[in-house]
Amino acid sequence: MRGGDVDYMLADSIGYQLRLAGVLARRHYVLRLAEAGLAGISPEQITLLSFLDREDGWALGQLAAANGQDKAAVTRMAQAMEAAGWIRIDADPDHGSRKRVRITAAGRRLHARVEAVTARKEREFDRQLTRGERRTLLALIARLRDGLSQMQAAPP
Repeated sequence: MRGGDVDYMLADSIGYQLRLAGVLARRHYVLRLAEAGLAGISPEQITLLSFLDREDGWALGQLAAANGQDKAAVTRMAQAMEAAGWIRIDADPDHGSRKRVRITAAGRRLHARVEAVTARKEREFDRQLTRGERRTLLALIARLRDGLSQMQAAPP
């Protein structure tokens, strides 16, 4: 083994390369958030705020599916976000056991601050690729994601 450098062993692994890129991207984003005085909010929480800022009133299960997480994890995250005053969780008047999530005024203000950091992060990522490479990368990731979703939906 070359001094702990395992990248050469997994250089052809799509899963490893995507995971490693995701870890590095998340670390970069968290650093940019902290530099902007926004330490303490996670990229996953930002994603939920973004969904709610665009369309309020999602069910917890819908947020979980859209965020690629299980409902229990999103419920815990939403409860913490509600305690922080960023969102409100209410019973769905049309469905007794369903909960609906709404962004608060404080959540909208936070989201506006976060959007500037997110835009900066995306510009920094964009500098790593040409426009064509970016489009191709996004298309390939979407195709891979769709294929994986279909594999999970199909019986073994």
